[in-house]
Amino acid sequence: MIECIANTRKAEVQLLLYCARTEINPAMAESIQNLVQQQLDWEYLIKIAHQHGILPLFYHNLQKNCSNLVPSNVLSDLRSRSQEVACYNLSLARELLAIVKLCKSQQIPVLPYKGSVLATLLYGNLTLRSSSDLDIVVLQIGRAHV
Repeated sequence: MIECIANTRKAEVQLLLYCARTEINPAMAESIQNLVQQQLDWEYLIKIAHQHGILPLFYHNLQKNCSNLVPSNVLSDLRSRSQEVACYNLSLARELLAIVKLCKSQQIPVLPYKGSVLATLLYGNLTLRSSSDLDIVVLQIGRAHV
């Protein structure tokens, strides 16, 4: 059964893997363009990109490399969902900054990690990866408490 699913979703999985990158070379861009022209299960692609937290990155790379080949309704749906993620991520980032500022004013040493911080470091853009919460380590001399 698993092998059957893998075989029927091979193009979708490959497309998602190519689009789950921050940098795409010309050969990958061509592969993306070729894959997009196949009969794809876009509903499945959107679902799996969302589950893996890379829907905005998936949209970004499709938009950048082959927007003219993606069905317009799919591109529109991806754009809308990506904008929602971006707004949510920006809201989380604002909240994180407020928490860090408050902790600093109370001389509580904290270290934010994962979420917006990781997205900014790895992707160069906090809106390209979905975040769901805030993660902060509260530091004490000699040890950290999560």
